[in-house]
Amino acid sequence: MSLETGKSGLSHDQASLGQGNSFEKHADMSIPHISDRIAPILGLDKSEVESFVYRVGQHGLRIFSLSDEYPVAVQNAIRLSRQLGGEHADRVFAACAELIDASDSTDQYSLKTYEQTLTFADIAECKKILRQRAADFLLRIGRYLPAESDAQIAHYPERAHRAASELREFAERESVGARLFAATFRILKRKHPDMSLESVRGASVETYKGGEIPSGMLESMLQIQSIQYAPKYPGEMTADLHAELVRASENDRSSFYYLRKDGGVVAFVRFVR
Repeated sequence: MSLETGKSGLSHDQASLGQGNSFEKHADMSIPHISDRIAPILGLDKSEVESFVYRVGQHGLRIFSLSDEYPVAVQNAIRLSRQLGGEHADRVFAACAELIDASDSTDQYSLKTYEQTLTFADIAECKKILRQRAADFLLRIGRYLPAESDAQIAHYPERAHRAASELREFAERESVGARLFAATFRILKRKHPDMSLESVRGASVETYKGGEIPSGMLESMLQIQSIQYAPKYPGEMTADLHAELVRASENDRSSFYYLRKDGGVVAFVRFVR
């Protein structure tokens, strides 16, 4: 079985700053107190931490909650803000903060969406998946940033163009609802093999066999697959995945379940007999 997720209009409950990790103890502190806590973890001057908060605001505070687990990702966020900044960077910080918020609302989301119940261990696993997604992007974008601490990426036109392009694509394609659904559904499906997509509240399922997929459906699935895998794999590997999906779509031993949730396409699942 292969579960692919795409853009979705799903919403999620907002959570308080740093919930679920040691940072929550500092959520009500002033910015200087927060910098006292974060700067040693990141190996940065307190002034750099404080400047990031003033530039980015609440989204920056949410990103700081990754500091214990992913300090290099947070360092990259601070460098990105200083060296590039602008609308693209701001949208990425918002998307990353939204993923972190979503990780804190896993339990409420699962109660609204599924008949089955997630255990505390399941919720912790889902939170880790979502937080790691935010961290992975910040780690990956670091390869475009100049090594020199005070250098501006604008001085490196090719890097600046590639960084801005990736930032824009990430912000446009990132679907927190789809990520949250994919993480929780995978966990529940592993524990409940007989669980069907029909049991997802507010969802509708369309079923197709290989060789019978309607016109345009394959293109939608390829787009969803790109959203899921392009950030992780080089172009050649993504092309190989596309080719495999095309072959499966023509194979009468394949079955596809196309899931719509709250009016948006969330995912498709592929089974091969």
